[in-house]
Amino acid sequence: MRASRIHGSPAPAPAAGAMPLLRSSCVALTEFATDLTVLVPSDAKYAPRARAVLSSGGVADGVVVSEGMGYGLLLAGVALASEPRDSECWRKALSLGEELFAGWRLMCERTRNSCQAYAPAMCGGRVKRTGEPSRGTVACLPAWQFDVELRRQRSSGSAADADEDALLGLVLMVEATDAAAWPSRPAAQLWAYETARAFLQYNTAAAGAARLTRLGSCWGGWDCNNPSYLAPAHYRAFRAFMLRHAKEYGKASEASAAAGNWDALVRGSYAMLRDAQCAHTGLTPNWWQPAGPQRPRGAAGCNSSGTSADEFGAEASRGVWRVALDALWTPAPWAGEAPPPSWEYSRRVGSHLVSKLNLSDVANFSALDAGCAVASVHEGWQWQGFIYGPLSAALLLPLETEKERQKKALAALAAHIGAAPRRDRADYYHGSWLAIATVTLNGDLGRACARLLGADNCPAAGEALTVE
Repeated sequence: MRASRIHGSPAPAPAAGAMPLLRSSCVALTEFATDLTVLVPSDAKYAPRARAVLSSGGVADGVVVSEGMGYGLLLAGVALASEPRDSECWRKALSLGEELFAGWRLMCERTRNSCQAYAPAMCGGRVKRTGEPSRGTVACLPAWQFDVELRRQRSSGSAADADEDALLGLVLMVEATDAAAWPSRPAAQLWAYETARAFLQYNTAAAGAARLTRLGSCWGGWDCNNPSYLAPAHYRAFRAFMLRHAKEYGKASEASAAAGNWDALVRGSYAMLRDAQCAHTGLTPNWWQPAGPQRPRGAAGCNSSGTSADEFGAEASRGVWRVALDALWTPAPWAGEAPPPSWEYSRRVGSHLVSKLNLSDVANFSALDAGCAVASVHEGWQWQGFIYGPLSAALLLPLETEKERQKKALAALAAHIGAAPRRDRADYYHGSWLAIATVTLNGDLGRACARLLGADNCPAAGEALTVE
C-alpha cells in the first residue's frame, strides 16, 4: 500500500556555528512546490490548472500518491492561515493551494472501486436556494495511487492518513479565505464538509462505543492498524468545522450526531496509542494489531508497506508529529492536574530524545532505544528527515525537568531541519517532512489552532517552546 522508506547514504551533519533560521511557511510551501510538484492536464472547468505531487521510493516510485497530495494541501493551508492577508506570499499560497485542490478533485472524480458506495457520503454536491446541498456524485476519498498525469488510478482504495492531512489543509484554506479572495471557496467549503462526513463513514470503524481510524476506505481498522494514522488534533478540527458550518446546509442535527463519533474517534485513538506506546521510550511500532473485538491485547504486526511491523521507523515517526500537534492545540495542564493524553504521550518521546542528546556535540544524538513492542529503531534516524523532522515536534512541549537540555535538543534538531541539503528537500519523503517540520517549529501550525477550534479553546502564547 505504501512505499518502503529506506533511503540512501545519510546526509552530512550541519556545520558548526550559528543555527540556520527556519524558513517561513510560505518559503517552505514554495520550495515544496518547486521541487516536488508538477502541473498536469485538467478539464477546463478547473481554474487554475491542477497540480500533482510526485512521489518516489518503493511501490510509490514515479507515481502520484494521495499521501503526497495531502502533505501539499496541508502546507498550503498552514501558509494561508499564517501569512498576512493579501500579501504576495498569501496570494502565492492561495494559488498553489487552488492548484493542489484541483489535482485532489481530479483524483476523486477518476477514482473507481473505492468501497465508497453510500450515496449520501459523496462529494461534488451543490447548494440549493434553500441552503440544502444536493447529493454529491463522486468519491470524496481518492484512490491512493495514480499515474503522474492523474488520468488513471493505479491502485484501489483510499489511504486514511492522506485523507486526513488533505482535509485539514482544505479546512485551513477555507477558514483563512473568503469568497471575495477565492470565488470557489463556497464549493470548497461544501467539499470539505462532505469529505469530513465521508471520512467518518468510510475511514473509521466502530466496535460498540469504541471507534478507530481504518487504514483506508477498503481495509484496516480492528484487524490491522497503524499508530501513525491516528490524528486526534485533526479529528477535533473536523468536529468543530462540521458544527460551525452545518447550519448553512440545514444539517445541524447531522453535525451534532457526527460530533459524538469524532469524540469517540479521539478516545479510541488514545486507547490504542496507550497500548502501543512504550512507557520508557515513548516509541511505537510501525504497525499494530489493536485490542478489541478480534483480540484481547494489542501487538505489533500486520505489516502493510514494506516497513517492519515492530520497528520504530518511517511509518511510526510521523505519528509523533500527529499527537504532538494535538498537544500544541491543547492548553497546558495546570500544576497538580493529570496531563491530557497528548501531553503525556509527547513528553515520553521528548524525554527520550533529550536523553540522547550529545552535549559535547549538539549536532548529534545517540541511537534511540528499542523496547516493549519496538524491536528495532530505523538505523541512522538522526540523518533521516522523515524521522527527525516529525520527532522534533515532541520537543515543543515543555518537560517538567531537564528544561535547559530540552532547549538544546530542540535547537539541535531545528538546525538539522534548517541546514538539510537540497538533495533531501528535493526527495519526496524527506522533503515533505522537512517542510512539515518547518511549519511546526516556526510556530505557524500551532497558531492555526485559533482558526480551527476558536481562540478560547487554544493554548495561550508561551505554553509551547520556541526555536530561538
